[in-house]
Amino acid sequence: MIELVRTSLESTPGASVPSASALQGVLNALAFYYHAARRDRLQDAQAFQDALKKHSSMTQETIALVVQAWSSVRAQTSDLTDLKKGLSLGRVVGFDWKLGVGVTSSVCENIKQAFVSVVWKIADPSGQIQHHHMELSIPDFKELHQAFLALQNQLHS
Repeated sequence: MIELVRTSLESTPGASVPSASALQGVLNALAFYYHAARRDRLQDAQAFQDALKKHSSMTQETIALVVQAWSSVRAQTSDLTDLKKGLSLGRVVGFDWKLGVGVTSSVCENIKQAFVSVVWKIADPSGQIQHHHMELSIPDFKELHQAFLALQNQLHS
């Protein structure tokens, strides 16, 4: 990266080319500021500009240039982030089950059949946990168990 910046500066007429260590320092500082903006979830250019004014000794012109670069990169990556969120299936964070016996219902007076009540806890990309409930017959639950064992074996091999 440093060589790319040096080559670009060398090809620019009238530009002074700083040392490799000076360029590395600049890149490290920019990476620090960009990381801090993402960590603090700064949403707009004005908030980022205010943070740079408060926490850096950069000139107004330099701040404006850094904010402009941050805004353009952020606009490009926000489209990718939205796409990732749309394609994400979520993450299983919990699985609870309990065995029950159906005694009666509005349709049948005497069911007396066992079932398994399952609750999936899924974290969506934003971190919100959603609960998905389902009831399975004992054979269906055994089939689900076998499918998970097969998946586990494939992941370990």
